[in-house]
Amino acid sequence: MRPALLGLVVVVLGLMMLVAGTLGSEMFLSRSSLIAVTAGSVLFLGGWARLRVLFFPLAFLLLMVPLPAFTMPRRSAITPRPRRRGR
Repeated sequence: MRPALLGLVVVVLGLMMLVAGTLGSEMFLSRSSLIAVTAGSVLFLGGWARLRVLFFPLAFLLLMVPLPAFTMPRRSAITPRPRRRGR
């Protein structure tokens, strides 16, 4: 089990994502930075073999992050109008 220094780069990039998402009020970026920091920490401390073992759980964590607001259509455009009674 050899630690990889590339993991430290991934951790720093994940922390930069967190700062950029916090300053720009972009919740998707700051939430997904958690997964980047976690993957970078595993790579830095455990090496490529440990990251390979934990790839599926880390990829599954991506489903935890809600999609950005611009990918969701407006609810008012989807919701049908209520019908009037008596017609």
